[in-house]
Amino acid sequence: MPAAQPFTPAHESWSWTDDVHAYEVARDPSLFDVAASIPPRPTGGPGRPAEHPMIVYVFYAALAGGVVGSCTKAAGWIRQPQHWAWLKQVWAEYGIELRDNGPCRRTLANGLKAIRPHVPAMAEELRQTTLELAQMIGICVDGDDTSASPNRRNTVVADGTVPATRIKKSTYQKRLENPRLKKDGTPYSLPDARKHVEGGGHEVLGEKFVLLEARLSDERNTRVILDVRPCPSSTPGGEAAVATEAILDLRHKTKKLHSAIYDGAFHSVNIDPLVKAGMIVISPPHKGTTKPRFLRKLTKCQCGGTHDLWTVRGALCVQEITDTGDINYTMLPERKVTFNADVNDYRCYLSARLPCGWLHMERLDSTRADAKTKFKRTEHLRQHPPVTPEYKDKYGWRSDTESTHSNLDRILYNNRMIVDNVIDQQTILIGHAIARNAITRTTWLVRNAGGTAAAAA
Repeated sequence: MPAAQPFTPAHESWSWTDDVHAYEVARDPSLFDVAASIPPRPTGGPGRPAEHPMIVYVFYAALAGGVVGSCTKAAGWIRQPQHWAWLKQVWAEYGIELRDNGPCRRTLANGLKAIRPHVPAMAEELRQTTLELAQMIGICVDGDDTSASPNRRNTVVADGTVPATRIKKSTYQKRLENPRLKKDGTPYSLPDARKHVEGGGHEVLGEKFVLLEARLSDERNTRVILDVRPCPSSTPGGEAAVATEAILDLRHKTKKLHSAIYDGAFHSVNIDPLVKAGMIVISPPHKGTTKPRFLRKLTKCQCGGTHDLWTVRGALCVQEITDTGDINYTMLPERKVTFNADVNDYRCYLSARLPCGWLHMERLDSTRADAKTKFKRTEHLRQHPPVTPEYKDKYGWRSDTESTHSNLDRILYNNRMIVDNVIDQQTILIGHAIARNAITRTTWLVRNAGGTAAAAA
């Protein structure tokens, strides 16, 4: 069997078959790094020693979650003699020795259970190795953009997704009320799942996860999944809080991450820490901001007059009364967002032109006075509200997350999660990220080196 399938010159139209995809996943650096994060079993420690190296079980998760979409199919692929012989040959080059015969499905399923305690370490290693991949292809690196004017390659998009549980909601409810019993009299276990309402009011039964990703350009296969995090029901603030923590962690690792895009689940409690970290946050304001809110009276304008400042849907406005007595709210023009470094964080300001012609500077991140008055500044004053060209130009990038979620559902057998335990589900999603990022890495190598993926690597 060849070490890698060659790409045609027109690699944009190349078909990523399951075998080709699996070959590239087996040689992907992220697979080795994530597997290496699982500590070896202490000599003489409790429990039965693993029958195979840990990379076998991580590869199994990547195949099941990101290539063939089924635990049965993944186990069958690995079990095939020609595939196992190829894995032995390739991994031997990295100092990994495999047995003569591949594992059966039960062995792989037990291996997935054995690595449960190490999933947090695997997730952290995934974050590091995916950031390295992103920076290798040109994401979150130095460029002519800044925090005040980010571009696509320095922007992270995030969203929550709920892979549906492997059994239907009606079946789940029936088994919950009348458990099926095994031969020994014990009930069958039910999948870890909760009811969630997704966009459009669609109810889904499953566990929620937050995915972070970035994209180099509109070119195909330039997307990198940067992080996968579970959203336990006990998490204060829900998925938005998990996403905020993930974005802040990524921002602390690289200051070249300049902006974040999220849906309407983001509120001031999520936006403010990101703004203070020096980031642009693009997110639709909630419905409560559509009602005009008086901000303050500007009495020290250089024109000598006064101006009443209002906020409407995140925009800084002035009130105008027409000849007919109608009240209009006009957004101040010539908007410019700037950041000033503070002691431990950043301060964000908006510069805009007043009706008198003078420029006005307004603070966009929360202040001490806001804490006293309980004014949610980052909710009512957005860096780029929906009426601005920046919002209209950049919020559409959020479709990347919808595409990733669609890919996940399409790959998983019957569009449903293929394991029951919530920790195993995270392992499958980590495997999905490894498998999808392998496509990005291989495509980038081919585009920049030409020839085959093996030659590029």
